[in-house]
Amino acid sequence: MRGVLYIECLAALKNRLLASAAFIMATINTSLQINAPVNIVFDLCRSIDLHIVSTQGSNEKAIAGIMTGLIKQDEKVTWEAKHLFRTRQFETLISAMTPYEYFRDEMIRGDFKSFYHEHFFEPNEKGTFM
Repeated sequence: MRGVLYIECLAALKNRLLASAAFIMATINTSLQINAPVNIVFDLCRSIDLHIVSTQGSNEKAIAGIMTGLIKQDEKVTWEAKHLFRTRQFETLISAMTPYEYFRDEMIRGDFKSFYHEHFFEPNEKGTFM
C-alpha cells in the first residue's frame, strides 16, 4: 500500500508542477546600438537569407513559405532547426509591421505553446537603436 501511495503522490506532484509551468513565460529583452541607418537595419532584420547565415550553428533553414529575400507583413515562413536537442519545425507569421519602426513575428504552428519576437527600431545620431 505504501508504494501505491508514493506513486500517487509523485503523480500529484507532477500534475501540480505541469499546471504551474503553464503560467511561466520567459521574457528576454536585448538592445543594440548599430552604426547603420534605420532603413538598412530594418531590412537586414527581415532578411531570410541573413537569418539563415546567422543561424548556421543550429542548421536553421527555411523549408516553406517565403524562403528568400525580405519577408513582409502577413507573410509566413516555415523553419527547420535543431533546438533543445532535436530537429523541430515551426511556422512564423509577420503579424504586424510599421516600416522602419517595428515588426512582430510569431509562431503560428510548432512544438512550443507560443513564442513571438517584437523588433523596435529608433534612428539616432549614432545610427539605429534596436
